[in-house]
Amino acid sequence: MNTTSKTKTIAVLAPVTLALALSGCSTQEEASPDERKSALRAQAALDASRENKQQVQDAELKLIRRCMVQKGFTVFPADGATSAPPSERSYGSPTLETARKIGYGLDPRRAADGKTASTDSDAFDALPNSRKAAHTLAMYGPDDEQVTYEFGSGKVSIGKTGCMADVRRELYGDLKTYLRLHWIITNTVNSDTGKSVAKDEGVKNALKSWSSCMDKAEHPGVEAPDDAREKASKDYEGLGPNDEDALDKAQVREIDIAVDDATCAQSSKLNQSLSSARAGAAAKVLSEHESEIIAWRDLMGKAADNAQRLLRKNS
Repeated sequence: MNTTSKTKTIAVLAPVTLALALSGCSTQEEASPDERKSALRAQAALDASRENKQQVQDAELKLIRRCMVQKGFTVFPADGATSAPPSERSYGSPTLETARKIGYGLDPRRAADGKTASTDSDAFDALPNSRKAAHTLAMYGPDDEQVTYEFGSGKVSIGKTGCMADVRRELYGDLKTYLRLHWIITNTVNSDTGKSVAKDEGVKNALKSWSSCMDKAEHPGVEAPDDAREKASKDYEGLGPNDEDALDKAQVREIDIAVDDATCAQSSKLNQSLSSARAGAAAKVLSEHESEIIAWRDLMGKAADNAQRLLRKNS
């Protein structure tokens, strides 16, 4: 997906999962009984949609590759035929146990495919530029043929022609509806929760305490855990899989930063404040987007049925 956004929210987000009974210091306004009921319905719909999501994504990849092969393309780039789904990881502080073992888990040697180059990717990279351009056009269609969804701070677009669009149309139906619901579920719900959490006074105070602690630990200028993670990640920039000594040193620095991060999170009670604030915010956000979440669940259910039918076809 191509996105254009005018605003940036600090990353205090996590996958939205409703928790109505968490202890902690939060200034979130409590959800009303009706909002709680609505949020529970929305959460149930989210859970149901996740059961179908991976199945549908796997099918989408296979069907897109089938389409591309039919157009004469048999070699693909490393990321496969479809883009990776938006990340749902939380970039809060790690636990001390995790920090001491692996830091933030940034060492590229931890990746399953980090030790061995992809033959498929190598073959694609070796193709002439004209063939790569033809592959991109067949996959995504021309840049001037897009389906667009505009939201408050920008817009997101996907192709409306090409193999990816053709497969998604068969799986999901109307591409505008798919794009709108996909963006709301995978971005807006978490973003709205994060914005609410960022305004929480308990979270603000905990972040100030955490930042002050990190400053004393000789990590000046970091205002949130994401800053610490980013600082650690910079040590890996430009390093290849064979730069063992440099990678070892980067990992040591990463673990040092992560341990300080986790220690400061404990003393400031940052993670508890975030969890408490998220619980209150999630109920309101889920309630607000209940209709879209239920529509997404229904769409995923139909897509799962379509996926099975399409995979059986000509198999």
